Order: sequence, then structure tokens, then C-alpha cells
Amino acid sequence: RNFQFAHDLILLDLPLDPELLEQRIGRLDRIGQTSDIRIHVPYVKETGAELLARWYHEGLDSFAHPLHGGTRIMKKFEPELKTLLSGDCANSAVNELIRRSAEYRRKVEAELDQGRDKLLEMNSFRPGKISGLMDMLKANDDDCELEKFMLEIFEHFGIKYEEMSERSYLLKPDDLLTDAFPGVSGEGLTVTYSRARALARDDVQFLSWDHPMVTGSIDLLIGSEQGNSSIARLPGGKRGIILQTVYLLESVAPSELHIERFLPPSPIMICINEQHEEVDAPEPSRLTGCKTIPSPESLKNTVPDMLAASTGTARTYGKRILAESLHDARKFFNHEIKRMTALKEVNDHIRDEEINLRKDHLDGIEKHLKSARLRLDSLRLIFTGA
Repeated sequence: RNFQFAHDLILLDLPLDPELLEQRIGRLDRIGQTSDIRIHVPYVKETGAELLARWYHEGLDSFAHPLHGGTRIMKKFEPELKTLLSGDCANSAVNELIRRSAEYRRKVEAELDQGRDKLLEMNSFRPGKISGLMDMLKANDDDCELEKFMLEIFEHFGIKYEEMSERSYLLKPDDLLTDAFPGVSGEGLTVTYSRARALARDDVQFLSWDHPMVTGSIDLLIGSEQGNSSIARLPGGKRGIILQTVYLLESVAPSELHIERFLPPSPIMICINEQHEEVDAPEPSRLTGCKTIPSPESLKNTVPDMLAASTGTARTYGKRILAESLHDARKFFNHEIKRMTALKEVNDHIRDEEINLRKDHLDGIEKHLKSARLRLDSLRLIFTGA
């Protein structure tokens, strides 16, 4: 468990593995920790516990700073350390072990530091850009749009929810419209839209737009036939028909390409009148229900032609979107290829394989963008006038 809200760590025993000790301290020393951690190590004098405490503190400096290369250090000194722990030993032998351990730790840290790609770190550290991203993340966390949307989703699919605290809910399946709602078992689940609460509670799931429950429920919603066709009436104006259609422009590509960066599933809404002219979409608040269809026989000849005109218009918009997506992808990857090529001239850590990988990604994205498909997702037939 993580306890970043706690500031005191009492180590009643010390493990023999430095990496395990690092993990124990890391339960508190993590994102969300607001204070320095006070580490307490009680031990009985002149025992193995005292030897381990001194070795970690004076030799490895594990209680004050993160330890790097702990496995390597342990591998070198483990036989000697176990020998001293298994029997009585002179104080001089313990001091000598601690001295050599401290010296070897500094050597390992220096070697690891030299192996860092400092040029890459300097290029990656951009405080101005990070500050803007942090502001965007905070604004996104404070936005309640997802919370309102998911509450409607829960009601639609029959998930009972109970507010436990501010922006936190207990979910339980009630009268489900589906065989299984993603992420919610019969025992229920506690979710929150507060990042701070999710960080403090491991048993509470943080819901974001890319959470599996959110994406899964959206897939359930758009994959269902319910609500994908309807008829409505628009009072006032000239008597006629408007066909309102929604097409989805999407590309099916391997997940490793992450093609959604450049072409997320893009809805295209088209409204066509009887003259096959594109018109503005009516305000939803002005639409009313329509129980009967006027002149159903005449629609057999009218609606198919309107649908064909709507499809042609949607394809025109789709080509524009694809052109923009291709431009964005080429701009991004060509910049990356150019940057990596220039970086390779001064940094031998950059390999040709990394540059070629970006070229392959661009080729794959171009191929799948060009084969993107336009799919009719839903339609509404609107009768205007009296």
C-alpha cells in the first residue's frame, strides 16, 4: 500500500536486500508527499540489527538519499555481510566493511551518473512547456463535464450510484441493460473524479476520459443500435423534409501506431433538404416528437436520394479532415526524424534503428490514414412546417 499522507516510517526490522528497503521507504516517498519523511530504526545494541542499521546508514546512506545500484552493491558485499551477521565480530571489521561499502557506493553512483544522457535530459527539460501542461491538467481535473456525462451513462445502463463524498461515488449494478458493464462487478466499486482523493486511497479508482470504464461504456453506447435513428418535427417555416445524418470517419490501425493522435474517430454531421442542399442543423430544443410519418409512400423515392447526397457531402468533409491529419502526421514525424538525425551527429547514443523506427511509423500512419473509412452512424428524419 502507498502512504504518501504519512510522514513517519518505523522500520521494526531491516531487510537484507537494499532494494527492498528502498521499496519500503518508497511507500511514503512518492507523489503526494508534502513533508520530509522521518525514518525511525530501533535496534538492540551489539546485534546484527545494529550492524545492518549502521551499514545502511553509514555505508550506503540509504536513509537520507535514494540508493542507486543497490543490487550491484549487495552482490559485492553480501558474503562478507552474512559472515559478520552470523557470529561475533570485532568492531574494526564492521568499521572496515562500512568504509569500503561507502567508497564502493560512491564509485557506483559516479559510474551510473556518467552513463546518463545529459544532452537528452537537457533537451527534455522544458519548464515553460511543462508549466502549461500542468495548468491544462489542473483545468481538466477541475472540469465536471466527465462527471456529468458518466452519471448519465450510469442511469442509461442501469448502474445505481450513491455519492460517498464530494465527486466520489459507490457504483452497484441495478437493472442492467447489458450483460456486463465494464469495470463494475456485483460487489460494486468506488470511483472518484478527484485526483487528490485517488492518490490518497488505493481502493478508489480515478475516472478520467481514458479510463477503461469510460472508454468501455462509450463503446457500449455507440455500438448499440438504440437511438441511432429517429424522426422529429420542426414546427413553423416551410413544409418539407430535412435529413440529419452523422457519419464517423475512423481508421483501423495497429495500436502501436497510436493513430488517434492524428485522426481520432471524427463525427461529421450533415443536414440535407429535399433539394439536396446543405442547411443548418435545427436547434434540438425546437424539435418535437413525431408519432406518424406524413406521406410514407413518397419517402421511398425521396429519402434514398437525400441520403446519397448527404454521403457525398460527408465524403468531401472527410477528405479535408484526412488531408489535415496527414499534414499533422508528416510535420510531427519529419521534425522528429530531423531532430534525431541532428542529435546523432553529436551524441553516439542515438542509433540508426531509432531514426528508422520513426520513418516506419510515418509510413504506417500514412498508409492507414489513406484507407480511413466513412461510416454512417446515425440519422434523423425531420418534418418541417405544419
